[in-house]
Amino acid sequence: MMMKKTYKARVFKICNNDNNMIFVGSTKQKLSTRLSTYRRDMELRNNKRPWFNAIRESGGFPGWRIVLLEEFDCANH
Repeated sequence: MMMKKTYKARVFKICNNDNNMIFVGSTKQKLSTRLSTYRRDMELRNNKRPWFNAIRESGGFPGWRIVLLEEFDCANH
């Protein structure tokens, strides 16, 4: 029987204290890596995700922070 590979899954929120906006997401990556990926993706002006627009309109990522909500082991299927 083949063993399933496990990894750490993380549920997080990216929030802005000035306007109380929150985005909730999940990832297998370290939070710093995930946030860097979001920053890169946001800089692509053709990326029209509504929450990216909200971050742009609020002055960019400096006013936002990422917070770990939960971390748990998860198995690939």
